[in-house]
Amino acid sequence: MAIAFARARYLSRCCGGNAVRSAAYNAREAITAERTGELFHFRHRDAPEHHEVLLPEGADARLADSAVLWNAAEAAERRKNAQVARAVVLALPADWVLSTEDRIELARSFAQEHFVSKGLAVQRDVHAPHKDRGEAEGAWTEGIGGDHTNWHAHLLITTRRIEGDVEEGARPGSRGAEGWHSYPCDGCRGSGRDVAGAPGPLLRRARHRVAGGRDGGAPRRAHRPGADAQG
Repeated sequence: MAIAFARARYLSRCCGGNAVRSAAYNAREAITAERTGELFHFRHRDAPEHHEVLLPEGADARLADSAVLWNAAEAAERRKNAQVARAVVLALPADWVLSTEDRIELARSFAQEHFVSKGLAVQRDVHAPHKDRGEAEGAWTEGIGGDHTNWHAHLLITTRRIEGDVEEGARPGSRGAEGWHSYPCDGCRGSGRDVAGAPGPLLRRARHRVAGGRDGGAPRRAHRPGADAQG
């Protein structure tokens, strides 16, 4: 199993960071940045296995649209050196007993526990290994080599808590901007955080489902696809 690891950084406007551009790239979408008028188009890239915006309880449902959320986040920041978002790349375990749905759930639970439960919104995009780099799942299945381990999730996280309705473009702290509140997140500091223990319970359930589930009253032996072909 690959070691799960999260690399976190802030997107700062003074360093060229743009939340709308990062959102479009992670989702492989086309989104126009209302603040600058730029169109960020990444639909020519391979689409993620899963895309979703997770919102805290009570947040305006309109923010589930990436374009609405990140344009609002950009508009809420006025300073030229503002930190407009947090970006986390979460390495997901490549253990073969895990399904795509298991990895999606792992990324969701990580985002929910560390960010959404604290009032932050998170765009979650789960990416499979790149086929054009020899990372296709079939390389493992057919026993012909290739790196199948690069399962990962991009988490794009708001820098402010969201509560209730949000008036886009309102200055934080001013009338009509009650929905945005600054939130210091210790979990995003530093260049990376080891989260190797996070997949434990999920992996145990997956292994039980594949290898230890009852089939005719007896557990089955786990068998890795392509094991026979590899001799």
